[in-house]
Amino acid sequence: MLDTGLSSFKQLRWPTALPATVAARNSPLADYIHTLSQRTVRYTIYRATNRYTCYGVRSCITTRRMAVVRIQAGDVAMQTLTPYLDEDPMAPMSCSSRRITVESPARLHLGFVDLNGDLGRQFGSLGLALEDLSTTVVVESSAAFSIDGDDVARAEKYALSTLQAFELPHRLALTVDNAIPEHAGLGSGTQLALAVAAAIAELFGLDHSVRELARITGRGQRSGIGVGVFAEGGFVVDGGRGPDTVVPPLLARFEFPDDWRVVLVGDAKHQGLSGAAERSAFEAMSPMHSGVAADLCRLTLMGVFPALVERNFAAFTTHIAAIQATMGAYFGPCQGGAFTSTNVAEAIDWLRATYELVGVGQSSWGPTGFAFIEGEQRADDIRASLAKRFATVPQLHFSVHRGRNRGAEISNYARTNAATMATG
Repeated sequence: MLDTGLSSFKQLRWPTALPATVAARNSPLADYIHTLSQRTVRYTIYRATNRYTCYGVRSCITTRRMAVVRIQAGDVAMQTLTPYLDEDPMAPMSCSSRRITVESPARLHLGFVDLNGDLGRQFGSLGLALEDLSTTVVVESSAAFSIDGDDVARAEKYALSTLQAFELPHRLALTVDNAIPEHAGLGSGTQLALAVAAAIAELFGLDHSVRELARITGRGQRSGIGVGVFAEGGFVVDGGRGPDTVVPPLLARFEFPDDWRVVLVGDAKHQGLSGAAERSAFEAMSPMHSGVAADLCRLTLMGVFPALVERNFAAFTTHIAAIQATMGAYFGPCQGGAFTSTNVAEAIDWLRATYELVGVGQSSWGPTGFAFIEGEQRADDIRASLAKRFATVPQLHFSVHRGRNRGAEISNYARTNAATMATG
């Protein structure tokens, strides 16, 4: 609730502090009149197919259970939270609650296409959503605000940003059930931010785009692929940043072939650059030569894209390897070589030599390395061989993943005292 500084508006809640002039059971359903500083402020809420249409108000956000209404008179604003008026006005809102679950996928960041910028745009990223590696956020209606689970500090920051942006009451309990490893090059920050914001928006029945949620939570500063995989999954490419870009636009999205696999090589004792260190690294690097950027764009448009459409694994891995080689040379001075982790680098070199794999590299700033492999059984066998070969390096871990051709999944449950029922 907005604090207007006027006691008559501070606790406007249905039904305890409703003005005497309210005629809740008439038509229209509610007609509130307040006198404020010699001015009369009037707002009316009409029922319209499980939604409220508001007249004479500055803004209205509606949900299946309540309406958040903001009105303004002169320089004074207020916000009120009212339940649906077609229900018993004296029924306590605690008799039912909603539980929202959002599960969002990890992603590979496979490289940038233009780190020169002389065309007026910079960056542009390639990425792939992954199966079986995700962040799960659960939000429930609650009388008090609380955060629990993994990565609590970041989750709270994103939750508060979302509540403030939409001027919502702090009446929810949020739990991060599991989280993508932090600063491992797998997009943990963006997926957590979007999962938290999407869960809160769903709880309050708000209809906002993923790009808007990214703006509110401050994601997509350089790369837009995290936003893309949250929205749609698959193999995605964004258009980088121009002078007026808020969140990099998604330019292309491809289905990733079901029989292709990704083996991940992780290092539990290393983290990639992030935050201020990442910004400093970008500021310290010289612009990429325009010819190199042109080659990257050509490798993407005439190499990676057709290979995905035609499901040509050899061509796909060849072009990904070329992009990765360029990324390693460009970012190497900031991260100590083509790979952040020397252990991951050793494992990737062993894969190249032992299995003649071509499509290998590092995701984002690492430390996670990857190898594309054709066929589920071969990928499982290679993962087992890696685990055996590097058994004496306990911080290394290995896993096999499909590409994920769907975005984040949102589950919406309405819970009552008697039962729990899925609603969407």
